[in-house]
Amino acid sequence: MSKLFHFPNVEVDPIPDIPTPDQVKAARELLEEVICNFPFTHPSDRAHTLSMMILPFVRPIIEGPTPIYFLTKPVQGTGATLLGEVVTLIKTGEPLAAANAPRDFSPLGETGEKPASLI
Repeated sequence: MSKLFHFPNVEVDPIPDIPTPDQVKAARELLEEVICNFPFTHPSDRAHTLSMMILPFVRPIIEGPTPIYFLTKPVQGTGATLLGEVVTLIKTGEPLAAANAPRDFSPLGETGEKPASLI
């Protein structure tokens, strides 16, 4: 146990209906700061992560399907679980409920139940 207590004293300005370019830039930089230390292997990985972070908030205004996200990593210990926890905490305030992908990627899996039980 760290015995540290985090009590943020953060004031958030109201969000304007039409933000200025500087406000958009500041918001983007704040989101990027949250993920800046993760070892992404390609710039698109960072872009997909940013998309994953904001999708829960904009989903109600999107008509039609949206992406589903899976976290993959080049090697163990690169922080995929922590990244999932960070993204989940932003939206829900709750810890990540992680699950490993099934080894059998056929539509019904080995028993016909595996992928459906994860949905």
